[in-house]
Amino acid sequence: MLWDTKRFDVNSIPWTKQAFEAQKYAFAADYIRLFAVYNYGGIYLDSDVEVLKSFDDVLDLPYFVCQEIDSKSLELAAFGAEKGMPWVKTAMEWYHKRRFIHGNGSMHIEVQPRIMKRLLSKKYQMTVVSRKEEVVVDYKRICVLPSDWFNAHPIIGNKKCPEYMITENTHSIHHYAGQWRDEVTALSLRGPLHRIYFRMLRAFGRPCK
Repeated sequence: MLWDTKRFDVNSIPWTKQAFEAQKYAFAADYIRLFAVYNYGGIYLDSDVEVLKSFDDVLDLPYFVCQEIDSKSLELAAFGAEKGMPWVKTAMEWYHKRRFIHGNGSMHIEVQPRIMKRLLSKKYQMTVVSRKEEVVVDYKRICVLPSDWFNAHPIIGNKKCPEYMITENTHSIHHYAGQWRDEVTALSLRGPLHRIYFRMLRAFGRPCK
């Protein structure tokens, strides 16, 4: 599936309409990623996510998500869930009640990871687990894996030659650099991932009970 304006109506909610009109496409993508995963099931990857190994070993889970390195945010640059996942719906519905442009003309530019951590913590028990075997199928709880699983951030040091906190658990690196502040950011899948992506869609295609 190509997620563009032909597949998703950007005028369907005020948030995406206003974000597109302001050319802040990354903020529209914040909602569209949730919409796509909730309605179809699958795995979302930001365009600046580098995959280091297959996600096959987490496809038996109803969802997977990790925290950011500061533990204050929920990383949604790389996450996956079955179709109809309740916490993804909760996250998606937050945008239904919001406008990207405030009444005074300012923009709501708070980053999604912090919004989601704050929002979901109010409704669900957030439990940090160290291994995938600790993920409990309980839709009143969100089991969050450590940041090294899908968000191996650079170690603070030489910015020109950064070292990444890669462990045996690391599936992907998020090469974020705040491009959303100044540049057009698009939803996309890196070319080599197509086969993995469709396998993931099938694995995560079971509706939640």
